[in-house]
Amino acid sequence: MRVRGRRLLLVVNPYAGWGGLLGYPGSDGLPLPPVSRGPAHRAMVAFLRELRALSGRGLEELPLVPAPGALGEWALQEALGRWKPSPATRAPDKEEALGEMKWFTERECGGRRDLLVFSGGDGTAYVLAKHLGCGAPMLGVPGGSKMYSEVFALSPRYAAMGAIGFLWGDAGVEDALVTLVDEEALNRGEWKVVDQVLVPSVEAPGMVRQESKDPRSWSPEEVDLLVDHLVGEVLEDGAPVVVGPGGILTRLAERLGWVKPFAGFAAGFVGGEVFCQGCSSVELHRFATSLGQDNRGARVLLSPLGRSGFLLGRATRALTPNTLVLLGGADSLLAVSPPSKLSRLRELMVDASYAKALGGRRYLRLLAGPGEYWVLPLRYV
Repeated sequence: MRVRGRRLLLVVNPYAGWGGLLGYPGSDGLPLPPVSRGPAHRAMVAFLRELRALSGRGLEELPLVPAPGALGEWALQEALGRWKPSPATRAPDKEEALGEMKWFTERECGGRRDLLVFSGGDGTAYVLAKHLGCGAPMLGVPGGSKMYSEVFALSPRYAAMGAIGFLWGDAGVEDALVTLVDEEALNRGEWKVVDQVLVPSVEAPGMVRQESKDPRSWSPEEVDLLVDHLVGEVLEDGAPVVVGPGGILTRLAERLGWVKPFAGFAAGFVGGEVFCQGCSSVELHRFATSLGQDNRGARVLLSPLGRSGFLLGRATRALTPNTLVLLGGADSLLAVSPPSKLSRLRELMVDASYAKALGGRRYLRLLAGPGEYWVLPLRYV
C-alpha cells in the first residue's frame, strides 16, 4: 500500500554518459550537440520499466512527476510506449538544461515527501546535491560515464527497488556521499577528489547501492608480475587485442608501446601497430569489423574496477555488446586482476545488456598471476 502524498520526481541529464561512448573518462566539458536519447535517457527508461514490473502497477497509477521534455518527460513517455525519437527531436543545450533542472526542483520539490530519482553520473549527482538540493532524498540511476558516489543504486532494477520501498513506506532514509572526481587527473591514473557532499538517500529491502570505490587496491609489485606474464607468456605476437580501462591495463598498454588513457580503451596488434588509443565505441566497432572472420586469437582484456567489481558496464561503455560479439564473445574475454584485488570481491558485476554476448555464463575465470586463476560468479544487473 502506497504511503499517501509520496511522489517520485524524475530528472534525466541528457548529456550524461556520452563520454564513455566517445572514449573519454566522463562527459564533463565535452562540446556535445543537443542530444535527445543518450545513455542517461535509456537508463531512466529501463528504471521505469523495472518499476512497472516490480510494483505490479501501471506507470499511470504511480505518482511520477517528470521534469519537462528531454529532462524526464520523454523517458516516461517512451516507457509508456507513447514516444518515439525523430531526427527533429532535440534537447536543450547544457546551460538551458541546467536552468530547467533548477526551475523544476524549485517548483516541484516537496522535501522529504518526495524522492528525487535522477539518471546520470557523478557530475549530475553533484549539481543536484550542491546547487539544486531541495531537501528530498536522492536516488541515482546509473546512466553516466563514472559513478563513484554512494547515492547511486547498482542498476536500474535496484533503483526501482529503492523507489518502491520509498513509495510503500518500507525504505529508510540515510546519508550517502556524492563524490566528484577530477576527470583529467583520472585519465592520468590519479585519484583526485574535487569535492564531496553528504545527502539523504534511501535504503530499501533488496536494494543494493554503489559502494565508494577504491582505486588503489593492488600493489605495484604484483601488477608488474601479472603484466610481465601477460606480455611474455599469454599474448601472442601479431594477435589482435583490445585493452580496457584501469591502472593494471594501462601498465600493460605501456608495455605494448601504446599510450592509453587510464579510463579508456586501446586496440591494435601485439608487437605491432596500434589501431586506436582512447578508442570510442565507433572505433572499437571498426577494429572488430576489420578482423572479419579472422578474429581467432583476439583478446579482450578487462579488469574489475575498484570495490564495485564491475567488469562490463559503467567505464566499459565504449565496448558495446555487439562489438564484443564480433571479437568472439566470452571466448575472447580475458579478465585479469591481482590476488589482493580479487580477495575483496565476492562476484563480478556485468551490465545485463551483455548477457547475450557472454552466452549467459554464470562464472568467469580470471588470471591473477603466473599459473594462478580465480573463478568468480557473474551477477547481471
